[in-house]
Amino acid sequence: MKFSDLEFKPHPVDPDGIKATVAFDNGYSASVFRTNFSVGRKEGHYEIFVLDAWSMITAISGLTDDNGSIAPCDEAKIDDVLAKVEALTPETVSKEIIPPEELERTAKKL
Repeated sequence: MKFSDLEFKPHPVDPDGIKATVAFDNGYSASVFRTNFSVGRKEGHYEIFVLDAWSMITAISGLTDDNGSIAPCDEAKIDDVLAKVEALTPETVSKEIIPPEELERTAKKL
């Protein structure tokens, strides 16, 4: 999936905004949008939220900030982020969010 493949529609909250959502076979989705409140909007950039299988915004270590957002994004960065979201697996996400050594330390405390 590339930026050029996205089908933008009016944003549901901001009448001046646009939004496209793409769902991947791995259960994750990416919401690409630009509104009056988006980071980088004045430069024509977009913002991306990563959504889990339940359509909840999710933070993924090494990919998003703590709020599940990636911004500002130009078209090339959007292509890169979409490829990374499409490649996510439950194994890679759990390892990134909770490193194995942290799981071991937590288990020992219990």
